[in-house]
Amino acid sequence: MQNQKKLPQYKQILFEQLDNIPIPTNAEKERIQKTKEWILSTDELYRIRKNPEYPKKHLCAYALILDPESQKFMILVHKSSGGLLLPSGGHVDTQETPYNTAQRELKEELDISLPFHPRFVKTPIMLSVVDILDLTPGIVHVDFWYLFIGPAKQIDPTLGKDYNLEFDEYYWLTAEEILNIDIKKLAPDMHNVIKKLQRLEIL
Repeated sequence: MQNQKKLPQYKQILFEQLDNIPIPTNAEKERIQKTKEWILSTDELYRIRKNPEYPKKHLCAYALILDPESQKFMILVHKSSGGLLLPSGGHVDTQETPYNTAQRELKEELDISLPFHPRFVKTPIMLSVVDILDLTPGIVHVDFWYLFIGPAKQIDPTLGKDYNLEFDEYYWLTAEEILNIDIKKLAPDMHNVIKKLQRLEIL
């Protein structure tokens, strides 16, 4: 494998992000390794065209919000995906760090700025690689998941400038409530993220 020290800085940062993902399962370790190989193999890591999307495989980031007091997560009803329930998030801009993407999307979509969870500051809690078959055949999202904290009572996502364009409504749900929802109605790895947070004893 190519020496990481010779990589461009933005690729070095991506490798560091992948290496810092906590307690990966065997399946996630394999996913991380394959993602590293993909990063080494191409410079086309970022979506540069929307319709049709190009390149077909590109980086994305999710910003999952946890209210520490109620132990509930903000979940949004996403319009363009046919009503999937998912966190705020979006595509990583060219040479943007995925954690900056997560912060940017929170501001653009929901008009909020929140701190990372103190155990995972600028550190992804999980990596998912999703083939968006039902929505856009052939499109693959390489998703970095980040955990933010904020008080539900003080957060009104409807104030975000992109909220009405992106979402129909939102909910605050417990881990058990999310796990009881049919995965077909959620972001594809949502159950795995919640289960991982349980293993990490965040909940």
